[in-house]
Amino acid sequence: MVDVPPDLSGMGGRLRYAREAAGLSSRQLSQRAGIAQAIAGMIERGATRAPTTETVQRIASVLGVSLDWLIAGTGQAPSPEDIRRFVSSSSEPAD
Repeated sequence: MVDVPPDLSGMGGRLRYAREAAGLSSRQLSQRAGIAQAIAGMIERGATRAPTTETVQRIASVLGVSLDWLIAGTGQAPSPEDIRRFVSSSSEPAD
């Protein structure tokens, strides 16, 4: 099977890339960010056009990515290794 590069053109693709790089399920991310699992899923699917800044900030903080990158794709994508390292060093264990 060929690895398909992630679609980082939208916030949903960037969220999925970072979440999967972190090794977190949608449920785990939602719990750590203090948001409803349905909201995280809707953002990943592009089913919500304007999540609140607070929601996106919570997600970015959990994943160790910048708010600008997560929302607009500004700058270089963080490496999967950097995301994993950040998440593994956080104080909350993954379920």
